[in-house]
Amino acid sequence: MAIAPHGKKRVAYYYDGDVGNYYYGQGHPMKPHRIRMTHNLLLNYGLYRKMEVYRPQVASFDELTRYHSDDYITFLKNIRPDNMTEHNKALQRFNVGEDCPVFDGLYEFCQISSGGSIAAATKLNKKQADIAINWMGGLHHAKKSEASGFCYSNDIVLAILELLNYHQRVLYVDIDIHHGDGVEEAFYTTDRVMTCSFHKYGEYFPGTGDLKDIGAGKGRHYAVNCPLRDGIDDEAYERVFQPIMEKVMQSFQPSAIVLQCGADSLTGDRLGCFNLTLRGHGKCVEYLKRYNVPLLMLGGGGYTIRNVARCWAYETSVALDTEISNDLPYNDYFEYYGPDFKLHIAPSNMTNQNTPDYIERIQTKIFENLRNIPHAPGVQMQPIKGDSVVLEDEGEARDKNNPDKRFSNDFLFKIGTLSLTCGLSLEMSSLMITFCDLAKEEGLYSCSLAECRKIRCCQLINSKKKFLKRTSNKLLPAVIQLFNFYNPYPRSFSVFDSDKMVQHEAEYYDTEKEGGEKKTSEVCHKRPADEETTSPDASIKKSRVEVGPTIP
Repeated sequence: MAIAPHGKKRVAYYYDGDVGNYYYGQGHPMKPHRIRMTHNLLLNYGLYRKMEVYRPQVASFDELTRYHSDDYITFLKNIRPDNMTEHNKALQRFNVGEDCPVFDGLYEFCQISSGGSIAAATKLNKKQADIAINWMGGLHHAKKSEASGFCYSNDIVLAILELLNYHQRVLYVDIDIHHGDGVEEAFYTTDRVMTCSFHKYGEYFPGTGDLKDIGAGKGRHYAVNCPLRDGIDDEAYERVFQPIMEKVMQSFQPSAIVLQCGADSLTGDRLGCFNLTLRGHGKCVEYLKRYNVPLLMLGGGGYTIRNVARCWAYETSVALDTEISNDLPYNDYFEYYGPDFKLHIAPSNMTNQNTPDYIERIQTKIFENLRNIPHAPGVQMQPIKGDSVVLEDEGEARDKNNPDKRFSNDFLFKIGTLSLTCGLSLEMSSLMITFCDLAKEEGLYSCSLAECRKIRCCQLINSKKKFLKRTSNKLLPAVIQLFNFYNPYPRSFSVFDSDKMVQHEAEYYDTEKEGGEKKTSEVCHKRPADEETTSPDASIKKSRVEVGPTIP
């Protein structure tokens, strides 16, 4: 994948003014206040005039549990400082209490952070921006059912899942000083996401990210780990970063990139041991931006908060192709930046332990691993149709006007012939497109995959009763594939095997006999479209969260 000509980018920026109100506790190094400082610096540099500024909708319970377990998110929702004694076992189970303390508004903080990343990913999916920024995100240590490293909800994983609705391959790059273990763990066995982390390794949190950790199963060779030593400076970091990323881009050919811009890799960080300046850190943004691939920029670590604000303000200017003065503008937190009140910071005199020989050995091993992956895996064979947002009332009206519209015999014959003829050997994307085209002929779905998914999923599931009655058992494997592919909420029907289909049919019949109505809101959940609101001081618009096609 070649570097494209340089050009101005459309940038969308996400910020919620409430994020700076949350407080981890006295003495805790993680301070959400740094995000408010960053935003204030952006405003006073005038950068907000050159990008679209949004206040994102907070992530819902359903959105958070798209990756995290239900019981974990329920715990985060219910836990408070005043009821901790009632949840001692749960605190231990979910690793909440010390590095990840309970504080007032914990769940709302997770909703804000994750909501920003999901909204930013959605904006890229809609092709309404080339770069989307959420400095509130980047919390890369959180696991599926466990808090870790000051992180509770993994907004990065949630954003990547959103991107996978429209992008066949997503690249995740992490320049935080700590290994991006939570994101790597989530995608360790898939070839649709490549994770690439540059981090301090060896007796350092979280202790993962060895050069030998390259993924497993289908995801083998799709995890890239670059373990670094203390004191790496701008020159050495560029020497290791750019050749590796060039090879990654050539081998993997992603259609979207997520960049975690943790600022604890800067010189002088309270918890860090690298020696990067803002220019060295920002070169990573500049380099990836030149590929002209949709780019999602997220925050992350960073514990010398005046330098975090400097870094993310500078990298916002890099995204905007705008030079900003080294003299900091007066702002609400001006005194934090003394005594020099400058944007850029000088490196320290610490020794760089990353010798040229060490860097060469790392690169050689990584290049060897990358040679083992197929060229551009899982190429998208069908164009991804654009989605259409259908309001809940409109969908209900359509159901009411035509409640009994189901599959006709002709339709069943067509899909049966398709499945039995091509069946399991056919690419699922092609099978699904054909399936929807046939359904469109029936008038069961009006236009697109997204509308099929959003409005008619319940009708499709309820129609299995008639579908199975009119088809032979030979068709069942193909039907299972279709429903697996089609299910918008895999947590509700995670594996549509024959047993679960039969179980669902039994539940449907039982409800029908009792004269009741089967509840399908869990499966057919729809997110309302919010009206845009504008903040007078920062032109903040309420983000509209839109739903795209399902992940295969």
